[in-house]
Amino acid sequence: MTYFSPGVGVHNLMVGYNSAVNQDLTVRNNYAVGGLLLMEVNHWQSLTMTDNSLLGATSDMIWLRDSNVSGFQFANNRYYRDPNSDSWGYINTDYHFPASAAHRGGRERSGGDQPTRRAEVFLRPNRYEPGRANLVICSWSRQAAVPVDLSSTVRVGDHYEVHNVQDYFAAPVVSGTYGGGPVYVPMTGVTPVGPIGGSPTPPPQTGPDFGVFVVTSTPP
Repeated sequence: MTYFSPGVGVHNLMVGYNSAVNQDLTVRNNYAVGGLLLMEVNHWQSLTMTDNSLLGATSDMIWLRDSNVSGFQFANNRYYRDPNSDSWGYINTDYHFPASAAHRGGRERSGGDQPTRRAEVFLRPNRYEPGRANLVICSWSRQAAVPVDLSSTVRVGDHYEVHNVQDYFAAPVVSGTYGGGPVYVPMTGVTPVGPIGGSPTPPPQTGPDFGVFVVTSTPP
């Protein structure tokens, strides 16, 4: 899962670089949001790109730089952008979605100009530390709190804490004794901690659209 706040970032995902011809790659099950260009695909002998979601209200969605696509397979990728906008590139030309999809084999689909209104929740348990997980939430309805089922990570009766990574050492955004079922994770966002040494611009607060959290738990 990748995310750029509105007006931030250039390339979200770059697959290959410039004119170098790479050998083979599989790009699968990615969820990419924002940036000026969501995905740039350069030169490969063999490339499989399937089941990815690209979302960007003002982004260019994908640029395919290679005219030789005999070794390429595109399937079941979803693009959330106005399908009539010139936001899909092939070589050096911008196309509407239907025309651009034809260059990639026509086995992809447009999700329209808006992502799904429901929240997308990605919970990834830590395989090395029981009771700990990374949590990513995209809340396109901008709801104040999103229900998350922690049962794959936290045992009933354990104490749990959910920390927003933009200020990880602050108080948890939600905590308690886990009783099973969903926990409502606040999406209002926190003020990000500035990088040590400063930065040209302050880090943007990603809530309520997007949040990254760490879930921890301990036995009673």
